Amino acid sequence: MEKVILSVYWPDEWKSIEIDSSEWRKIKLGKAYSDFGKGFRYEGVKFNDFWEFNNESKGSIVVSYDDGGVGFEGTISECEIEEIESRKYLDLENFSTLSESFVNIPTWTKQKYTGFEMLRNYLQSCRSDIILCSRIKSSSFIKKKNSITIFKVGDKKNGILKQYRGKWVLMFMAGRDLFKYHLEVYPLDINIDISINQNLKIRFGLDYIDSFFN
Repeated sequence: MEKVILSVYWPDEWKSIEIDSSEWRKIKLGKAYSDFGKGFRYEGVKFNDFWEFNNESKGSIVVSYDDGGVGFEGTISECEIEEIESRKYLDLENFSTLSESFVNIPTWTKQKYTGFEMLRNYLQSCRSDIILCSRIKSSSFIKKKNSITIFKVGDKKNGILKQYRGKWVLMFMAGRDLFKYHLEVYPLDINIDISINQNLKIRFGLDYIDSFFN
């Protein structure tokens, strides 16, 4: 998404703020963030609205106005959220072709670096979300850097994946450190069947983690 518009209501009208996509991803991960909203009028007088995210706890939001009064205090899940998205869905065949040209080169030659850069540029142009999860407690399907898996998000899934309930997604292991996995999630606009899953297993071998039936 290029930006998100969040809105809350207290008597007389809605109040809104626009947040760009990079900041919105960080907010969803729990980063504290604050900024002024679009402003509003009450009885002909212009007021400024000030938004604070994740200051009291993860997922919390407080919206105050000029004289220090609080108009809204609650959670992000209580907001009206409009995602304005112009990035395209990941095309599985395009991704597979770019990824194969990178992973099939055994050593980090100039050609492999070029292939990796082309893959990353393509991924950055697609709709995505980022998940950071503990390596110790992680239930992630994938634990190897640059490996992938595809699965259908469960109907009761919470967290960042909640928005993808009932949909197929591709998960890419972008990196890991001593404590966390850095996972990228790409929603797909197609349904995955057994034949597609089998084809990916053949094409990617150990770099594809088969989670089709999970």
